[in-house]
Amino acid sequence: MAQSIAQHRGLKLPTKIGLWTLLSVWPMLFYAQPLWQNALADTPIAYLIWIPILSMAWAWWNLGTIDTDYTDDIELDLLAGGIATVVTGFLLAFGPVRWPSTFVYQHAGLLLWPFWSLSLAWIILGLGSTRYLLAPLSYLFLAWPAIFGWIATMTQNILVTWAIGALNLLAERVPWLVKGTPVGTFYVQHGTSWSGVVVAQACSGADSLLGAAILLPLILTVLKGPRYRLMIMVVFTLIGALVINWLRLFIIVASAHWIGASWTFRYVHPLLGFLLFAGLSASLVLLAGKLRLSVPNTWNRTSLPGITRSRLIVSTLLAALLFAALVPFLNLPPGYFGKPLRVSSDRLTTLMPPLPGFTKIPKYYANESSLLGPGSATQADLYITPDGAQVLAEVWSTPSAGNLASYGFRNCLLYHGESIVAQWSFGLAPGIAATAYAVTLPPESYGQKGATYLDVEWTDAIHGVFGVRYQRWSVATFPLASALWPPTIRQQSFHPALLGLDAMVAPPTVGHWPTTLLTNRTDLIHFADSLFRMDRKNA
Repeated sequence: MAQSIAQHRGLKLPTKIGLWTLLSVWPMLFYAQPLWQNALADTPIAYLIWIPILSMAWAWWNLGTIDTDYTDDIELDLLAGGIATVVTGFLLAFGPVRWPSTFVYQHAGLLLWPFWSLSLAWIILGLGSTRYLLAPLSYLFLAWPAIFGWIATMTQNILVTWAIGALNLLAERVPWLVKGTPVGTFYVQHGTSWSGVVVAQACSGADSLLGAAILLPLILTVLKGPRYRLMIMVVFTLIGALVINWLRLFIIVASAHWIGASWTFRYVHPLLGFLLFAGLSASLVLLAGKLRLSVPNTWNRTSLPGITRSRLIVSTLLAALLFAALVPFLNLPPGYFGKPLRVSSDRLTTLMPPLPGFTKIPKYYANESSLLGPGSATQADLYITPDGAQVLAEVWSTPSAGNLASYGFRNCLLYHGESIVAQWSFGLAPGIAATAYAVTLPPESYGQKGATYLDVEWTDAIHGVFGVRYQRWSVATFPLASALWPPTIRQQSFHPALLGLDAMVAPPTVGHWPTTLLTNRTDLIHFADSLFRMDRKNA
């Protein structure tokens, strides 16, 4: 049913755009965490929080310039928008669980934000809104920290040199600032004491320069006027970014001289860059007026294709479902890929703790760089009880989450010719899903035809002296008499069933567990629980 704008009354345009903005941002609060958490940080991504704000403001402005009718088909809007929203929402909801290193640690979920917003716009505003939203939503891609992190890496060395040169000039003119060694070290006098200030990558000005670069797409796209005047704006923006960083350094050292380093670095330092960037933005607005650069007239029309009750219900329901699915990820448990557990030592030998009732014997250590990438390794220890019960515990550690995911438990089984006869997934700890397997060996193994062993697997992440490392744990044993297990291991512990997204992406429960294996499975799970909790305690 095709209808034009003129044939619809519906809600007023600002109301529709406000609803679209709310539903676009609401479920994405989880993915936007690295933006607002670093808003006052001294890093290149400090200004990325402005991109979603400017993107939505740009979208408001563009939608306000609509002054012609476009044909709108409500059924097509709901069909295309509904399918796109469901697909994008599915990826946003399942990504943190299925591909946590990509969606959480590397923040790739931000790349789906433009698609989520556009699909909602199709439902609420109609397919005809695409032409007005294409530029601002494409601009939203720049919120992905990896883009600006790469640019900062390429520019920081030269920017650091310039920043040091600026402070060298100041040191030659004031007696309370003295150059030190190595290069980039300065000493500031406050009263009778001297404090050290080091100009490193964080003070390079890369964050200010990238903050200014954020404004360039808006300058070149929104402002209208002669090309040479736009180029004046671009040059002024980039030079202004460098100048405000040098000004920031001057103010910081002057503040350290006047009020002391403690107050300066606690209060002045975090806020100063943010305030200076706001000042640069205000000066750009004034300069645009002086250069007679204009913007298109807005709000010539106050209505778009009618927003029916069905559009409101569908769009709100889809956004609410996605938000509900992402709520658990706003508070990730330690050890999850998106929140690595901080440890004092990440040496593999220290990650295998001693357990009461067991003698721990190191079995082997292997460099796994050829398999899991540089810096990867494997450590295996054998835990033995006085009665002869044995459990082989092994941990694979690598800085590459992708490589770890590609070399999972099933890959090992295929290599050794083994087969899974049963499996069961459970919650080892909040956010840590584990799976118990019953595995049959090939006939030639151990001289036993059809021998079966038990294995419990899980993955986690730690942050140690060498950065973030992703780990896959495995504890395995042959079926044993229950009396052989120490009482400390056989104590009851609660292992909740997996719910929600964890249950959907974890290996499903399949196969038949013989009664003779169920008790051993429980005992091995208790062992895994003891190893896991003792490892966390030692961290």
